[in-house]
Amino acid sequence: MNRQTENFLNLIRAFLWNTEVNVADPDWNALFHMANIHNLIPAIYDAVYKLPCFSQAPSHIQKKFQESALYQSSVQFMRTQEFFTLNDEFQANDLHPRVLKGLICRSLYPQPDLRISCDEDLWIRAEDLPRYDRILRAHGYTPDFDDVTPILETIQEVTYESPVLTLELHTSHPFGTDDAIRMKMNQLFEHSFDRVSVETIEGHRVYTLSPTEHYLFLFTHLYKHFIVGGVGIRQILDLFLFYGKYRDQLDMRRIHSGITTLSGEEFYSAITEISRRHLGFTFLEPADAPSDVDSLLDDLVESGCFGNYTRAHSLSQGYMLSGERSHLRMIHLLFPPASRLYSTYPFLVRRPYLLPVAWCRRIIRLSKELWNDKPLLSRGVSRAKKRTKLLKSLHTIPFKRQRRPKDD
Repeated sequence: MNRQTENFLNLIRAFLWNTEVNVADPDWNALFHMANIHNLIPAIYDAVYKLPCFSQAPSHIQKKFQESALYQSSVQFMRTQEFFTLNDEFQANDLHPRVLKGLICRSLYPQPDLRISCDEDLWIRAEDLPRYDRILRAHGYTPDFDDVTPILETIQEVTYESPVLTLELHTSHPFGTDDAIRMKMNQLFEHSFDRVSVETIEGHRVYTLSPTEHYLFLFTHLYKHFIVGGVGIRQILDLFLFYGKYRDQLDMRRIHSGITTLSGEEFYSAITEISRRHLGFTFLEPADAPSDVDSLLDDLVESGCFGNYTRAHSLSQGYMLSGERSHLRMIHLLFPPASRLYSTYPFLVRRPYLLPVAWCRRIIRLSKELWNDKPLLSRGVSRAKKRTKLLKSLHTIPFKRQRRPKDD
């Protein structure tokens, strides 16, 4: 762990627990970059703005931190109020979506509006989608697809956007159906929708999953991102802040069973130990962590929120999604299934037979990118290979620990 990473983690810890800030030889450009890719600028600024060493930083860095923090936190406040308006109207129409992650996790932070959410996730019953659609369109929201009926049983979410807020509505398969791993994740939550909890946040009634189901959902969501493209520090903060509030209500046997089903035991132990050592979660029990915790920490910091903040990161995701057989990876990278192309080429929703057209457009676009940035592909593949090695060392899906053959 280099010095700036250590400074970054110390600042997060100071923000969470109101402890003394400890930074050494800060590189403010590097710290701004890390805060930015992890969606933590307001939180980091809250920890640094009174520091004498920050007052000595170049004025343009101070201004960039301040303006970004104030803008993001004010926009977050507006998003939250917009969401409360919509959620109250849903309930007035006898709709009770299960609020996942964002709003629930923000409420756990010392200053909720300093924890930024780019969108809000709702889990709804598929048969209620037309009713949500009418309400959202009346409020000026536009869906990503005009008609999702042909793919509703396969997609991960339907996205509705307005100038203020983005909503992701999850229906039958909240983790998508792209591969066997995601189907296994969905199966963990087959009966979770009905295990409901009602919270009051800023005076508004909010329906969500029960603490056990939500904690397992938070882990599964961050694990999904980790095994594909990478996951960042903020989701780990969400997970263990949730644990800190609800630990007396959690069925840990159910949770550990789900983690084991996903081959996530070593990863869970590793992020637990990282959180104890570096993020101030001293109430967590010491974990029997794997030996390469430091490699995982480096990966978490490098990945940013979802491992896709550069084009090389996105290409590495495509490479990882292509499976373990390296001789097929480039083919799968160039010719992915239609389900991974709907957002870029929405015409595939109604006309899946045009998939070859989408492939051609994708290859042309990638060729132009590689012409302008020739090392791009090698950077993406290099990152993917590095992450594959890490995933194998943690025996994650799809790189489970191999059983020894039985003696004859």
